[in-house]
Amino acid sequence: MYNIIPLKKGCAVRFYINQDGKRKQVYLSGFSSPKEARETAAAYKQRVESGQQFLDSKTTVKEYLEYWFENYAALYVSPRTRRRYAELLRLHAIPALGHIKLNNLKPVQVQQFYTDMLNRKKTKKYKDNGKWKEKRLNETYSPTTVMHIHRVLHLAFEWAINWQY
Repeated sequence: MYNIIPLKKGCAVRFYINQDGKRKQVYLSGFSSPKEARETAAAYKQRVESGQQFLDSKTTVKEYLEYWFENYAALYVSPRTRRRYAELLRLHAIPALGHIKLNNLKPVQVQQFYTDMLNRKKTKKYKDNGKWKEKRLNETYSPTTVMHIHRVLHLAFEWAINWQY
């Protein structure tokens, strides 16, 4: 049974799944209609309960983060948060860590990424005569930005563990 919850903008759905022999509550939001919420919930429930594995040992961090974004962030977080997650992943995390295989990613690599972010100068892209150019700015990334990236990666990798990747 799917419990549809009306929100100020759109609706959400709450339902239960059986995972690893336990009953777990799932709450998905950001739907424009109850029909869309029910359909997405049914597909989600079917995938989880069938025990489907979506990734393998050759999966890169980029592939996993894109998968996580589509299967978690796109379903569980508000549109504004979803846009911010996408921006942090697209501009920072994926270019730096995306080439590494998920199974080979080490905490020291992630820590080095954070350190590099704190020491690296920002760049600004702009169009000049129809061509994209890049200009180095005199400022580095703020600790707050690095903390936001850390929170997104922490959440994504926590789900990798929950999904047994």
